[in-house]
Amino acid sequence: MKKIILSKKISIILIKLVILFMLTNCLGIEKTNLDNVTIIINNAHNNDTYKNYQKTVADVLTTEVEKRTGFKWTVSPKSSNEKHTITLSIDEALSLKPESYHLKIEKNEDKYKIEISSSDKRGLLFGAGKFLRMLEWKKGEARFLKNIDIISSPTYPIRGHQIGYRTLANSYDAWTPEIYDQYIRELALFGTNSIEIIPFSGRGPLMKVDPFVMNITISEICAKYDMDFWIMTGVGFDLADITKRDKVVAQHKKLYDVCPRLDGVFFSGGDPGISHPKFVMPLLEELAKLLKQKHPETKIWFSLQDFDKEEIDYFFYYINNNMPDWFGGLVSGPASPWMPDSRKRLPEKYKLRHYPDITHSCRSQYPVSWWDPALGRTLGRECPNPQPVYYSLIHNWFAPYTDGFISYSDGMHDDVNKIIWSAKGWDPDVDIREVLKDYARFFYRPDLAESAADGILALENNWVGALVHNGSVETTLRFWQALAEKAPELDFNWRWQLCQLRSRYDAYIRRRVIYERALEEQVNNTLAEAVKIGADSAICKSLAILNLSITQPVSVDLRNDIEGLALALFNSIGFQTSVKKYNAIGLDRGAIIDYLDLPMNNRLWLEDEFVKIQKFSTEEKKLKRLNIICNWENPGEGSYYDDIGTLDRSTHLVRGEGLNTDPLMERNPNPGFWYWSEGFNRLRLSWLVSMDRPVAIVYENIDTTADYDVRVTGYRVTKIQINGEWVEPFIFNEEKCSIIEYHVPDKAVKSGKLVLNWGDPEITEVWLIKK
Repeated sequence: MKKIILSKKISIILIKLVILFMLTNCLGIEKTNLDNVTIIINNAHNNDTYKNYQKTVADVLTTEVEKRTGFKWTVSPKSSNEKHTITLSIDEALSLKPESYHLKIEKNEDKYKIEISSSDKRGLLFGAGKFLRMLEWKKGEARFLKNIDIISSPTYPIRGHQIGYRTLANSYDAWTPEIYDQYIRELALFGTNSIEIIPFSGRGPLMKVDPFVMNITISEICAKYDMDFWIMTGVGFDLADITKRDKVVAQHKKLYDVCPRLDGVFFSGGDPGISHPKFVMPLLEELAKLLKQKHPETKIWFSLQDFDKEEIDYFFYYINNNMPDWFGGLVSGPASPWMPDSRKRLPEKYKLRHYPDITHSCRSQYPVSWWDPALGRTLGRECPNPQPVYYSLIHNWFAPYTDGFISYSDGMHDDVNKIIWSAKGWDPDVDIREVLKDYARFFYRPDLAESAADGILALENNWVGALVHNGSVETTLRFWQALAEKAPELDFNWRWQLCQLRSRYDAYIRRRVIYERALEEQVNNTLAEAVKIGADSAICKSLAILNLSITQPVSVDLRNDIEGLALALFNSIGFQTSVKKYNAIGLDRGAIIDYLDLPMNNRLWLEDEFVKIQKFSTEEKKLKRLNIICNWENPGEGSYYDDIGTLDRSTHLVRGEGLNTDPLMERNPNPGFWYWSEGFNRLRLSWLVSMDRPVAIVYENIDTTADYDVRVTGYRVTKIQINGEWVEPFIFNEEKCSIIEYHVPDKAVKSGKLVLNWGDPEITEVWLIKK
């Protein structure tokens, strides 16, 4: 019997091996190991510039492969009889489009012949990037797909990212020239062709190199990889100040004269910038003359950020009437005019460049849609924010109006977003999951490509919907924890650390919200008993319940993991997640650790209310206020409450279209986050998120025989609209988040349906009170 069982087991194993063999061959994985490879420099035209660049690309290939496999590939100017060869060719006669590449892999018996060719220098590096992204590797192994023949061309000519060496960035200021070189190289391997810096900033405590020297170094790195080098600048003062103006001109001349490469100067009309274009354009004319002395082909670009209609009209009048040759094009970024209109008004000879904010998650150009306030308050503006689905939508929505983009970034926390934009700039139709698989294959491990790609998509999904209802947050945590156990060698990989940190942070905040909301429910129940046990006794018991979040905190292990990963990220890539611990320049500049312990309920507001109540002169007054507090969100049968910014507590608020048809959230307005006292305030949590111009708040099937009042809190609140009729308040207070009340007109009640709207006021809470 044992022999039969053993025989069956052997048969099953053999069948599995056969299936594995068949799958391997079907998938086209070549079993031959690329351990002994010669890279051949094919310089048919004896062009020294091409030859030097080919050597650079060969160095990229050998270095990146050795890091991953341990193999030491050789470089030769001649063909070889070695087992495998990679030939690098730059030949203008190939007639490929600019920046295109031809990647061809052929197998002849046990030898591989690999060719990477282009018509220009840059295309050769992009071809090498495609090769490295497709390579199946591990220590001691490098394998490839058979019979590859790819010709690929980019769709948009400008595909860049801003990585400015300045103290306002949450990581770049801690970088060395070596880190910059590696990062720029990696961006290039994914199709990036432009790098932008922000010069003229002071030296910070984490900077290892003088900013001016580093900016020249970055220009040299771009020249090395044949990438466009841009600077972004502006003036935050009135240009009528001649002394300051002359200083700016001198700064620019000094930089222009020593930059080995300079391909674009982007002068921002706003942030920084306060001057009318009638003062800015003469300055740009003067800078253009200086620029031409050292960089005659380089153009100056301009943005209309924060300009009013008159200033915008003046700019277009100037451009259309002068048609200056020094002007390269318009940059469209945050607070800029509508991009299609700008493209229509701009003469055809000039280009339009998108300046997308891919780095900020709230209070930004492209905020997270309906972000749970608990995450908005803690993760804030600059957190690890992979959003491949959303940013793919944004790119493709605007790309047809542009010649490409250079993104706004203030740290490496948005690394996935940079790769997505670069890939979409190359091919708008590319499958984002395939891009993420390339990302994971290249930066993590090929055997993790599928799972890590899905893990990154899961992180984006963590931010969809109400946090307490999103059980996939826990699944995402366990997923990344399991990956960590499977790949312990990636513990020191900063991109891996970012994903691990986010998976834990999201889950930790979710657990705290569930736990601390339950504590507040207990407090409300206790306060409801105040009539029986006395106001002071109810307050004392409530404080003890609230303090359980401190004395008996939830998920301490997760919190420790988060702290550990924050330290690891500071050590590995200079990510400054705390002002005190890691020298972050400000709390809204990636300092997510400093917000880790913010209360997830109204504990601070309740503590302050209790202090006020205990000073009341009579028990009656105390009980009255405690009753209001405990029933704040429970106005009674037939009445309703909506916390406008919280998805699971604003059930009557109508939401519009999805992001796939409305990525700018124009027809599905997004709540906004307030940043009182840099996030460290003691207000009710509902007062920290508000909304103007909603689709509507709708109450169906109300009692047509009853009387109703509408009660709201918010900022700048006056009139509201009920069933299309503007209604004045009968209780009004100008203080922020004070109670304001309105009578519902009789004819509106008799209709059986109430539709509430408002214009510019920022409303935080709405009650419909049945009297």
